[in-house]
Amino acid sequence: MLEDFIPSHPEELWEFVLRWGKHMQADLRSAIACCLLEHLLADQFSLIFPRACDAARKSRRFRDTLGRCNWIGQAARPRYAVVLDRLVGKKRPRIRRAKIRKKWTEKELLKGITPTLCGPDLIPSRAGRELD
Repeated sequence: MLEDFIPSHPEELWEFVLRWGKHMQADLRSAIACCLLEHLLADQFSLIFPRACDAARKSRRFRDTLGRCNWIGQAARPRYAVVLDRLVGKKRPRIRRAKIRKKWTEKELLKGITPTLCGPDLIPSRAGRELD
């Protein structure tokens, strides 16, 4: 499977996802989302997340592809999942291993997420603080 190459060839797979994630056929976009993009986000989040945000802003089809993903691995962490949910415009399933559930405040969720990472429109202004 292509997902087996994520650790060794993330750049090449990202180019593939970027090209075919904008395709007009919805079935192909679904396959790209569940077979590649969600695994790239799960394993190579810091590399892929800013690129996926940029691509989703530029292409409604790529945003649809991203919206077909489940948030798994690193993407399922609450602080990242909330930003991804905002980007695609709907709450997606999060698949992660957790022994306890914690109710997160928005401030806690967005701690460490900067506008340079995902864009200023996804981060609400924090009272009394300027965004970077």
